[in-house]
Amino acid sequence: MNELFVAERQRKPLFCIIEGGIKELPTWLFGVFRLENIFSNVDECIERLVELDDQEEELDRCWVLIRQYLENDGCMDAVT
Repeated sequence: MNELFVAERQRKPLFCIIEGGIKELPTWLFGVFRLENIFSNVDECIERLVELDDQEEELDRCWVLIRQYLENDGCMDAVT
């Protein structure tokens, strides 16, 4: 549990996969996870990550796109 709260303090995005979905999430965790980041299974979570990676919607400020920094610094060749 400590990892959750450390990540929250560091403002890192958190994803929750819980069998039964949001209706099974303990009440005290509603303050930890964003509702759009709670999933019933791994496939739903992966689908969300792909949507974020494809930038199908505008990202909020909790996301830092490493790729854009690599491209701007000319380091992308080392990664690909």
